[in-house]
Amino acid sequence: MQALELPQLADRLAASADSSRAESTRRARRQALNLFRPCLEEEITERNVSLWALKMQGEGYSVSTIAFYLKVISAMFTEIGESTEVFSSVRHRMADAGDSSSIEYDSLRRMISELSADVPSNSLGGDLTLMAVLGGGLDSKTLLSLEFDKSFESIEPLQNIIEKYSRPRAKKIFPLTSQRDIQLRIRGVLRRYGLQVSADALWTGAALKAGISPEEILSVIVHRPSHLSLLSLFQPLEADKIEILERVADYLADNPYRWFAMQLRRGEDFETIAELSGLAEQNLYYPSREVKRRVGRRMITQERAFLPGIVFFRARQSDVAPLLRKIGSRAWVYRQTASPRAPYAVISPAEMIAFQLAVGVLIDHTTASTDMRPGDTVEIIGGHFRGLLATI
Repeated sequence: MQALELPQLADRLAASADSSRAESTRRARRQALNLFRPCLEEEITERNVSLWALKMQGEGYSVSTIAFYLKVISAMFTEIGESTEVFSSVRHRMADAGDSSSIEYDSLRRMISELSADVPSNSLGGDLTLMAVLGGGLDSKTLLSLEFDKSFESIEPLQNIIEKYSRPRAKKIFPLTSQRDIQLRIRGVLRRYGLQVSADALWTGAALKAGISPEEILSVIVHRPSHLSLLSLFQPLEADKIEILERVADYLADNPYRWFAMQLRRGEDFETIAELSGLAEQNLYYPSREVKRRVGRRMITQERAFLPGIVFFRARQSDVAPLLRKIGSRAWVYRQTASPRAPYAVISPAEMIAFQLAVGVLIDHTTASTDMRPGDTVEIIGGHFRGLLATI
């Protein structure tokens, strides 16, 4: 089918969708056609139809649903006198593919952005998860055997992890000896962000979203994740693995979370700003200390901020302006210079850690979901048992 025919083809298919007497059939045809329209912008080939099916699976559609839509599209092609051989071939090759749960891409990008923005403060589980996903869907065996080299030096978050765990005479990056330990830590982090699939499925889905071809994806991952079983419709193609990893990392960590500082205007208080801002508790930092003083015969304890009126907050660069639309009359955010057009001043993770240690008030990075149940595994991130795993 030639590309010049495609605009006319879309019109003919639309007419076919509306020609059915049964309302249920018309509805199914219209829905299938709307979903299939991206394919009508290119030549109808087996690869393009397979790619459409794979992207549909990445969006959460089941294999059976995708096969149904292909059957509906095929029936419309038959009705307008066009070949259906491509659809029959793809459906036949899909027969043995299985299904799994969908990926919440917003949750995935939030996780990667937050973990990438503050590697020095991450838990071991957070670093393992970041390495597993951005490293191309690495499994626990691969993570356990990773050694210090220059493989990931062009991917900033991964290089930061490698530098963080650098220690004399150590060959392997992570100080662990158990694959199960790694699996539990990663599972706990993914669960906190509402992600229910494996690291290889997360990376593969993100790669598709970033415009990486299935053939290039198969040159990076060790095996085909069950979540995207329709990758079996493609064959690997020799490609630059690091360049692909960089592209996916840029896609996931684009517009990452950073630390900023705001100055409260006269008469404003932290509690009001915290409520109006809508920022999560772990993304606000207003360190204070207890101060005791005697009033008459009573001893009164009060909370006093180390830097009264200066609130640190973590957000994406693109979120700062919308935040100020909410609270601009109550606070302002520091910029790099005095110019009102200067970029907002970003506080590096190292500077934030240094300040926390100086005042002795550490940031609570806990983002655990509230529906945790007995049997769930968690990683302790503070106190004497920091770094150990525990079961609720």
